[in-house]
Amino acid sequence: GNLPHNVPGLHDLRERLLERDELYGALDFQPVGIHGIYQANVGRGRILKGNNAGYLLSYAGIKREPLVDEGLDYIRRRHNDGMIYFVSNLHGSAVDNWVTIAADAGYVVMFDPYTEKTGLAKTRENSSGGIDVYIQMKPGESRILKTFETMEPVAEVWNYVKPAGQPLAIEGTWQVRYTDGGPVLPTNTQMERLISWTETGDPDATRFAGSAVYSINITLPESAADSWRLDLGRVAESAEVFLNGERIASVWGHPFSLDIDGRFFQAGENQLEIRVTNLMINRIIDMDRRGIRWQKFYDINMVDINYRPFDSSGWQPMESGLIGPVTLTPLSTLNP
Repeated sequence: GNLPHNVPGLHDLRERLLERDELYGALDFQPVGIHGIYQANVGRGRILKGNNAGYLLSYAGIKREPLVDEGLDYIRRRHNDGMIYFVSNLHGSAVDNWVTIAADAGYVVMFDPYTEKTGLAKTRENSSGGIDVYIQMKPGESRILKTFETMEPVAEVWNYVKPAGQPLAIEGTWQVRYTDGGPVLPTNTQMERLISWTETGDPDATRFAGSAVYSINITLPESAADSWRLDLGRVAESAEVFLNGERIASVWGHPFSLDIDGRFFQAGENQLEIRVTNLMINRIIDMDRRGIRWQKFYDINMVDINYRPFDSSGWQPMESGLIGPVTLTPLSTLNP
């Protein structure tokens, strides 16, 4: 549309309105002949105005970013030989296909900030002369893409995977051992069905803030897999995964899943251990209910959003622990 009609704020309003009029008076807008766009040259730059943002961006040489058509959100910045994208999948559907990006690129390096996985992404030239990148992202995941127009980066090839069978539910008796936290360690227990600590009937578990280790023995099918996807389902709030005594990785946000190389599994029985840590809030709720003063700050202490003294005694305890369901899915290498 038009240029702004007003100036922000009331300070020196008359003077700034006069300054606005002086600036606008120096602009000589001329039609460019397409899509109702007008242009005014200002020094070495220019100002464009019109009624269609898409036409304005196109005329300014700013390419539309096609990856949003896949439901992806992004931020992009330029570097010396290309673009850097931060891409996130904040929608409920997975992305597993070729995605067009606006950047001119000969090569694309892909980074997973969650797992620190890095590799040279698969790319292809599309029918419009642009570049497609093969992207696999589950809901909640993010990627960093670094494109290169001329320089060939030194990196291993990104490993793409696909399911090689149906998910296997990890069922049986989970041994739950509380390891550290407070105010006291709840009694160790067993679970045939994974539920929140707050639903076990143990008051010490309801008020507990800390960590517990869930362990179970699993036996994989005879058919081998290149790797396995361990999906923990619902986790409140973070987890550290161990397989046969070896630490694999930590998960602390959606999706609570990770891909495990097949070499970490052994023939026959395997011991899976998941160390889960919850939030502090359940212990704080308990202290507020019992009148225990825990806000020991030197100045203003704790207040709520209405600036009243913070009090969580009326809150309900939050879910805690491994809630699942937990599954293992065999994976094989995908060559797009």
